[in-house]
Amino acid sequence: MKKKNKVCIGLFFHNEEEYLAKAIESILLQEYKDFTLVLLDDDSSDSSYKIAEKFKDSDNRIILIKNDRRTGYSESYRKTFNLIGKDAEYFAWASGHDLHDKYWLKDLVTALDEDETLAMAYPMNDRIDENDKIIKENDILYENLINSNALRLLNVLIHGKGFGNMIYGLFRSNYLLECGIYRKLLVADTVLIFEVLILGKIKQIKKILWHRRFYYFEKPKRKIIKKMINRQKKNMFSSQPSYINIPWPLVNSFFILIKWSLGKKRNLNHRILGLFCSIAYLMKYFKIRNM
Repeated sequence: MKKKNKVCIGLFFHNEEEYLAKAIESILLQEYKDFTLVLLDDDSSDSSYKIAEKFKDSDNRIILIKNDRRTGYSESYRKTFNLIGKDAEYFAWASGHDLHDKYWLKDLVTALDEDETLAMAYPMNDRIDENDKIIKENDILYENLINSNALRLLNVLIHGKGFGNMIYGLFRSNYLLECGIYRKLLVADTVLIFEVLILGKIKQIKKILWHRRFYYFEKPKRKIIKKMINRQKKNMFSSQPSYINIPWPLVNSFFILIKWSLGKKRNLNHRILGLFCSIAYLMKYFKIRNM
């Protein structure tokens, strides 16, 4: 039986043969060694699985699984966590095309070890092209180290940004479980970060430790959001949920309300915070959606 490591990393991929080997290698070469790496092939039709299989055969920290049909990003987030992540102390997701500095995991683990009030930590990043050349320096700085739960939510309402970066940070696994891991929603990363802030703080490591292949540089923000939503509708789900055409800020704020304010096993404090979180989410994103 595979030893339970302190950290679990979930990396899922679909037809990533061009970048996958570099992505996996950058994780295996981390200075911090005590982790399990779950590789999930979401029914690739290229050589991605064979590439991953070679790494599995040479490193006993790797678990490799393959879907017999494509399930989409949303289910892949949940499946990689549920397989073994829930048994680890800390969990992070990684992509099949990004690169990680060798101190990425060490610095994130150190941050969580040193401050038990942190729900998660994530690093600064830059953006790279197909040749690993930096095409955009990081310009998104955000962390939330406020002690008050309510004030943390107010802060993310006013100042929060870069949720797509935070989702690839290192989380306390029990907090991910408490927040429903990754919901079957559009822009589910924003929902998860809002929910995490009900439970604890978010720290940003002020070092570039993650090199992200990312393509949305158009402005204004409305165009970026539209392209992102269209891409998610295509790739997020194996079958689109019935609420897919309802404005996503309404759907997502409703899910937060149901989870935190109307759930059966919630204390009064969580119910109040859930209501505030739901309203804050709707206020922040309904405006963005209609820009």
